[in-house]
Amino acid sequence: MPGLYVYLWATPLYISETKFAVRSGEMAQGMGSAMTSVVSAGAGLVGLADGFAVRDFLQSRSALEALEGKTGYIKRMQLDVDDPLVRLDGDANRDKIFGYYSKMVKVQFNMLEQVVGVEAYAFTPEDAKVIADGVLSVSDEFADRLNERARDDALKLSEEQVKRAEQRVAEARRAVAEWRHKNVNIDPANNATMINQIIGQLESQLTEAKAQLLELNSLNRNNPRRQVIEERISALEVQIVDSRKRLAGVDDSVAAQIGDFEVLKSEQEFAEKNLIETQRSMEEARFNTLRQMRYVVMIASPNHSGGRRDIPTPFHLSAALSWPAWPVSF
Repeated sequence: MPGLYVYLWATPLYISETKFAVRSGEMAQGMGSAMTSVVSAGAGLVGLADGFAVRDFLQSRSALEALEGKTGYIKRMQLDVDDPLVRLDGDANRDKIFGYYSKMVKVQFNMLEQVVGVEAYAFTPEDAKVIADGVLSVSDEFADRLNERARDDALKLSEEQVKRAEQRVAEARRAVAEWRHKNVNIDPANNATMINQIIGQLESQLTEAKAQLLELNSLNRNNPRRQVIEERISALEVQIVDSRKRLAGVDDSVAAQIGDFEVLKSEQEFAEKNLIETQRSMEEARFNTLRQMRYVVMIASPNHSGGRRDIPTPFHLSAALSWPAWPVSF
């Protein structure tokens, strides 16, 4: 019966083969530099994980749906052929279509070479190549999704830290602005310097006035200028006392303002430095994700051989041997 099937009903199948690998910038760097065996082993494990991930994806229903969207796979395979073992009926349900896809698109992963091999069977060489190209395309998109997921996971924490740092800077700057508006004072430290300068000038004037008074007293205590100088001395002393109270009093003194302002200003400076550090960390995270980005490397392009595959093929032989267990059609 198997031989009769092969030579009477077997429909010729065409095959397009492709091989590719999933690599990352980190793996390429490891292969191109004298890295330690531990790092190389780590890169190898990453390659294994990515290779198995791509293989499992290509053997999934999601891959079939993606391939259908790109190539119209189902319509290409629903041809009117007599061969019951390779025919896909037009009323086939999802399960039968997926089972058919699993047998007509063979995916293997070579662990040693870390290479994914694909064999796409079809009824024409053109369709076989289109399907193999489609498999390669959906594999590339799958690698992009892996990159996007890894990038989102890696940057999520960094972006949240930057947002918190930006919020802290905004709050610190707002607190400084509100303090300045409330106290009508841009820089209390500068005010303190100005008051100290004023006190110095007043003390210099007081010293000069006292010297003048001493000179008048030595010459003539009844000099009419004596009262004027004494009044000036009293006024200068009052101004000096008031200025010192303003500088170092208890409540609204400049010294108290300096303390409050420095706390706010220090918080602002720390928040701004922290923001710079978190932004730098986020850029490093972005760089690391780029370095670890996966990409598909072509090993063997999908071929387009015009000749039909000889019959009996391994596909037909295995199918024929298991014929009694097969349904009439997929």
